[in-house]
Amino acid sequence: VANPLSADWAFLRTTLLIGLLRSAALNFNRGAGGLRLFEIGRAYAPAGAGVQETVRFAGLLIGPQPPRAHWRARREEADFYALKGLLETALRAVPFTWRPAQARARHYHPKASLELHGAKGPAGGAGLLHPELLSRWGLPALEAAAFEFEPFALPYPERPRFTPFSPFPAIERDLSLLIGERHPYAELAACLRARGITALSRIA
Repeated sequence: VANPLSADWAFLRTTLLIGLLRSAALNFNRGAGGLRLFEIGRAYAPAGAGVQETVRFAGLLIGPQPPRAHWRARREEADFYALKGLLETALRAVPFTWRPAQARARHYHPKASLELHGAKGPAGGAGLLHPELLSRWGLPALEAAAFEFEPFALPYPERPRFTPFSPFPAIERDLSLLIGERHPYAELAACLRARGITALSRIA
């Protein structure tokens, strides 16, 4: 950059995770226990003799996560499945697939990362951050999950609309069901969702 705001921002960033890790380190140094951070911004990558600019959406979950809006809810750790479920909920109206991550995603853990693919190919990735990366940023030895993708690389069937929050308090019900082994979990989950039951986190 010809005229940077500071020495820390003298180079174009290739990923938004740099800013999220910087913010996480700043918050943990001031006593934070768990964080959820996100950013929508521009990243840059070499493209021949020039530079390609893309809009990215990135997020970071690290440490114990805030409980849900319920008095009986427990704090949950930021793990791979929590991140995957968060993205699938946010993109439930968007057709996409998960595929094994390639070796180029070096900041993710090699055994706990996936690529997000749209109709035109890979759009981004998600997974646990590599412990060495967290150590370099001075972050505590906690599991940290992150994602980053190009939102405009995904085919949106319709314009997203905001759904108002429910004015009623949360209600939780525990159900015990005995199902034969020949019925897979996906079949049970689809049956419950068809009847309006969406919170399936405790089904085993």
